[in-house]
Amino acid sequence: MSNRARQVWDPVEVLGLRKPELNQCYAKKKLNEIHCFRLLSMEKRGNRECSIQRIAAMDSSNMSRKEKIHHLRAIAESSTCASHRYGICSTHSNENQVRALVTKWMDKLDAYSDRTHVNAPDAEGKPNDAVRRPIRRNPSRPGRPYQSLLQQSHEEEQIPKAPEQRSRKRRRDQHFIRRINREEADKLQRENEEREEYQRRMRERRIEHETAAAQRAQELEAQREQHRQRQREAQQLRREQDRRQREQHRENQQVPAQPDVQRKPIEGDCSICWEDMDANDLNTLDWCSKDCGNSFHRACLNRWLAVNSNCPFCRQPLFRD
Repeated sequence: MSNRARQVWDPVEVLGLRKPELNQCYAKKKLNEIHCFRLLSMEKRGNRECSIQRIAAMDSSNMSRKEKIHHLRAIAESSTCASHRYGICSTHSNENQVRALVTKWMDKLDAYSDRTHVNAPDAEGKPNDAVRRPIRRNPSRPGRPYQSLLQQSHEEEQIPKAPEQRSRKRRRDQHFIRRINREEADKLQRENEEREEYQRRMRERRIEHETAAAQRAQELEAQREQHRQRQREAQQLRREQDRRQREQHRENQQVPAQPDVQRKPIEGDCSICWEDMDANDLNTLDWCSKDCGNSFHRACLNRWLAVNSNCPFCRQPLFRD
């Protein structure tokens, strides 16, 4: 104990604790009833020292039983190794170890509280002994006290028997410890049920999300298939329209010759070079068989069709074979 000035009593001496500087577990093995030699962690040692200092600074006679059991349980839980604290040890479980330590320390603390209460000084500085009373004289024999008889009667009337009192205290302590353990077990069970319920809800939600995702994927795939089908139909329509436009253009470009068009008489000048034409020399002349029937010089018409594709007079399409 580092802070001796603030101590009201010494828990190490009263409770019979092992030396704190050993840093060893307070639990015992079941086979040979010897202390466990496993070392405690630095965190557990600090918690044990704080718990011992906290209970040492309090008056044990003014503490309630609930406070005593609470502080002693804190010391017991911080003074056991992981094997005995979590029930990993095959010989002792955590619950039995902590309960046994708390019960044993409560008996010692009750005995110490009884001794301090009996020997506590009163307001005048004299020992406040519960069995010490003013000495009464025997009327038949003056000067002879019968204090032993008075003490015996007073003890029978005022002070309960120690074994019965300790057994009642032990039963109360065990009942309180069982209640705490039951509350902890109920709390752990509720936490497990809540965890299982949360996991069940999460599984259901995950299944719902997976189902919704699968349905959405099917809907998207159907939409993509419809879009691809519409694209194929649009491409087919465009190809048909292009084909019809090409055919229409080809029909427009290929104007059929009109068989009823007749050649006009050769007279006057050529419409291209404005020179006279010889009607007797037909090898040097050519005419428009599409619409107008006018004659032209063959050489002039060839030069004209090299640049243009229509008749120089009626503007109908002409094609040189």
